Amino acid sequence: MVVGVEPGLVSCGVMGLLSLMRPLSWVAPIIPVLPIKHLDFIESPVPIVAGLVLDPTDKTLCPAKIIDLCE
Repeated sequence: MVVGVEPGLVSCGVMGLLSLMRPLSWVAPIIPVLPIKHLDFIESPVPIVAGLVLDPTDKTLCPAKIIDLCE
């Protein structure tokens, strides 16, 4: 999970993580920018690489809450 404020940087971070795994290839789902309404995808039983764009003014969903969801 890559969390950030700007969608361009978040998607670049996701693709950068995938390029760091070379020569291995990632065969599980890749979601460069995951919409907030689909946040339950991170609870899937398969590993995923996903990016999440947060609104800095929205205090209802902070990175600490996302970490709690991932555990």
